[in-house]
Order: sequence, then C-alpha cells, then structure tokens
Amino acid sequence: MTTGHAVPALTAITGGSGSIGLATAQALLDADPAAAVALLDLRPGDAARELLDAEPTRAHFVACDVTDPVAVAAAFARIEEIGTLGGLVYAAGLVDNSDSTDLEFERWRAVLAVNLDGAMLCNQEAGRRMLAAGSGAIVNIASIAGRFGHPRRLPYSVGKAAIGALTRTLAVEWAQGGVRVNAVAPGYVDTPMVAEGERLGLFSREGAAAMHAMKRLAAPAELADPIVFLLSSAAAFITGETLYADGGFSVLKAS
Repeated sequence: MTTGHAVPALTAITGGSGSIGLATAQALLDADPAAAVALLDLRPGDAARELLDAEPTRAHFVACDVTDPVAVAAAFARIEEIGTLGGLVYAAGLVDNSDSTDLEFERWRAVLAVNLDGAMLCNQEAGRRMLAAGSGAIVNIASIAGRFGHPRRLPYSVGKAAIGALTRTLAVEWAQGGVRVNAVAPGYVDTPMVAEGERLGLFSREGAAAMHAMKRLAAPAELADPIVFLLSSAAAFITGETLYADGGFSVLKAS
C-alpha cells in the first residue's frame, strides 16, 4: 500500500512474528522505500525469516520478552543502534479460554503481563525516545473484547479495555511533545491463533463470522492498512482515538 503520506523512518513492531505484526511490517515497507521496521518477538517464525531475508537492510529482528522490563529496555537500546525510532505498533498478545470461576491466577497474570504490562513498558520506552526527538506515533492493538462482554475471555477483555485507557492517557500527556498515541480495535482476524482455537473446538468460525455485519473474518492485511494510516502523516491531527476496524461487529452488536 502506497499511502502518499509520510510514514515513520523506523517503526518497532511487537509481536512482529505474528500475522498482524508481519502484515503491518510489509505494509510499512511497501508504503515507503526508505522505511525500516524492527520486529520484536521472542523468536522469528518462518514467515518473519522470509521477510528478514527479503529485506536485509530494512527489516531487523530484535529478540524481546515484552513482560520483562530489563529485556524491553535492552531491546529499545538495540533499536537505537538501528536508527531513530519514529513509530511503535504494540501487537503482542496472548489469549485465554477459561471459565472465570476456573481461571488460575497465574494464567490471569500471564495474559495481562503480555497484553497490558508489555504495552505499558514498550509505550514508555518508545515514548521517551520520541519525546526526546520531538515527534513519533504509536498504535496499540485493542479489541472488540475490550468493549463488549466476552465469556471465557476475562483477562484478555480486561487487558484490552485497559489498552484504551493507556492510549488515551498517553495521548494527552504526550501530545504537546509531538507524539501521537492511537489504537486499532479489530474484530475476529483470520490468524493461526484463531485457526488453532477452531481446531480445539473453542469456537466456530461460522459463528464468529456471523457476529460481524460483513459476515466474515478480517485478513491481517486489512488491519495493517488502518495501522499504517494512524502512523502516517495522514493522521497528523488524530490522537487518543480507538479505530474499530471490526467489519461492523460493533454496530451489529449495538443494533
């Protein structure tokens, strides 16, 4: 996707080996031949390796456990060696499918550690650098689960709801420093995690599709485009917003 608007010269993407993270990385590289991305994850998957091999000077991998403050600080220090950070996409995520009465506290903490603690740590590290530079854009991945009641998704829903508050608060704090902070809230996205949930019988793809006005799941690339928009100069006067790229899930749920 060529936007016609400037995108950050270097964008860090957590969950960079995941479907949404990789689709966003590719969209950023397609948007500007001078753009570069740093994929943050525990390890690169096969698809990430393909991108890294195809774009050896523009795509970089940085090993990072987003739940570990020391590891996050080290990862962003490594990113500084690559270039000046102008964008962050927080796409790391973990989901659980447990009845709330059976949910173990350790699992509660594990999901929130990735979905919320990691978001705070990475926003903070990126924000410090962007504020020092006087510009930057952050996009956090929220979810429809943070807006509506989703049974058996307690820590995931709580974490994603908190992403909205995190996004709004940082947007207000950092606006005069030239840093914009927004979020994108998807509906169901056709990812390996969704396929695995269907394989395990945790939900029905047909049932999930029926909850969207468009009666289908999103492709990862359909999330990448709004993320790139919010990172780009086309969104220069937008901050503190959550964009629902959910195929009409929200409006159908509310009708």
